[in-house]
Amino acid sequence: MRTLIVGGGLAGLALARALGRAGLPFDLVERAETLRADGTGIFLLGNATRALAALGLSDVLAARAQACPSQSIHNRSGRLLHRLDTARFWGAAGPCVAVSRPVLHAALADAVPEGRVRTGLELAGITPAGAGHEVRFSDGSTGRYDFVVGADGLNSTVRSMLFPAAPGPQPLGQRCWRYVTANTLGLDGWTVMLGKGKALLAIPIEDGRLYVYADASAPQARDLPAAAPAALRALFADFAGPLAPLLDTLPPPEQIHAADLAMVPFAPSTRDDALLIGDAAHASSPNMAQGAALSFEDAVTLAAALKEEDGLPRALARFHARQGARVRHVQKQTWARDALRGLPDGLRSFVLGRFGDRLYHRAFGPLLG
Repeated sequence: MRTLIVGGGLAGLALARALGRAGLPFDLVERAETLRADGTGIFLLGNATRALAALGLSDVLAARAQACPSQSIHNRSGRLLHRLDTARFWGAAGPCVAVSRPVLHAALADAVPEGRVRTGLELAGITPAGAGHEVRFSDGSTGRYDFVVGADGLNSTVRSMLFPAAPGPQPLGQRCWRYVTANTLGLDGWTVMLGKGKALLAIPIEDGRLYVYADASAPQARDLPAAAPAALRALFADFAGPLAPLLDTLPPPEQIHAADLAMVPFAPSTRDDALLIGDAAHASSPNMAQGAALSFEDAVTLAAALKEEDGLPRALARFHARQGARVRHVQKQTWARDALRGLPDGLRSFVLGRFGDRLYHRAFGPLLG
């Protein structure tokens, strides 16, 4: 069986790695000229590092990633509302770490077997051909594939070509900003501050740096320039406590990544010759740090199903049975967590202070297994 993976981001590379380790043939195409990734940082909870371990990348994480032994939530004045011991919660699932996105992307790219990747290439068309597809590429070449996997992100070309009825990106009504800076605060764990409809988060990554993430609801961010340091300072001027000093030393605008957040409601594919994975299938709010984690799980679960089941229909049925429930749970919980963040400051602080452990267990407990 010949498999085509469309997209050389984290999801596509993870699947390429998983198929290669399973001895299954594939080709991967990526529209960019190289597999080099830009970006800032990424937080990997225990289910993400468990999946990466299954892909043989534990040594890379041990050498480069920064351990995150705790997650702490503060209100906008700096008062600690909830603190979680990540090792105690995630236990044997896997460690919780953070790393720069380029480092993780490069580790996955380096692990893909040589000769299986073509860059600078886009899909030009897909035509059903018997039990598979005849695929045309942007350079005029063609190929026949039994199975096509769209790992091509939020605005997936594979989704538009093969799953035209599937829901596409839907705005979440939030804008986010991401950047990397020196860890002058000496933070050793995941730390977030919450105000009404906005958040400021900092996570230590390798080489003594911090990955900083901020977001705000659309009404608060509507009139702000996309990535202006002065605008960010004004937006979070009412924040004090552990993270406020970060606003005094913002990088120049070209080093701040700004984006409007969107999700893709999960709708299981109904084809036996094509599939969407990662953000193409189920992009979600980042408030559970599950975008990359679910992509890695998609890759590991799909490769195992293809290896062990007899035929694509049975393999995809097994894949959907496993991943469908997890994705639905994550998307439901991200909505609930965003709703909690929208509560008045006092009520939100009471809920997190009183029920923080219970809420965390409700959100992440089903992902431990």
